[in-house]
Amino acid sequence: MRKTAIFLACLMLMTAACATTDDPGKGGLFSYSPDAYEKRKAGREARLAELRREQQAEEAQQGKLQASATSKRKTHASWSGQMKKINGDCSALRTQLNRYQARNEAQQAALKELRQKQAALQGQVDEAQTSSMTEEQKAAEAERLRREIEKLTDDFNSLSLL
Repeated sequence: MRKTAIFLACLMLMTAACATTDDPGKGGLFSYSPDAYEKRKAGREARLAELRREQQAEEAQQGKLQASATSKRKTHASWSGQMKKINGDCSALRTQLNRYQARNEAQQAALKELRQKQAALQGQVDEAQTSSMTEEQKAAEAERLRREIEKLTDDFNSLSLL
């Protein structure tokens, strides 16, 4: 009986010293808990689902950023094209002004004024090409410069009437 009592006491001490764990790799023969394992597994599956949702959100954000970048590249290309045309028109006007032969003093004075206005306008075109403006400001500036060139061209065309 004494041996049985000692055996039972040792068995109780061994099982009492063991902690219950949800990790089957760490659990022993007596301390493994299937309920704790299922709880751990459910927690990991929930975390995996959360990470997948975050990944989908990041991929959607990446798509939006790529679309925005594409749109900005197209807008910049359009702006560059407009400014290239405006610059070309301004240069063509300068060429016309340089080729024109004034026949009287009134034409000479008007031609001098047109050349000064064209030079000032060329400076504005150069400045617009290097400035950092919003898309709306760029569009408004391109339109303003285009109208100025048209006005100077009309003034030049009426120069011969003087």
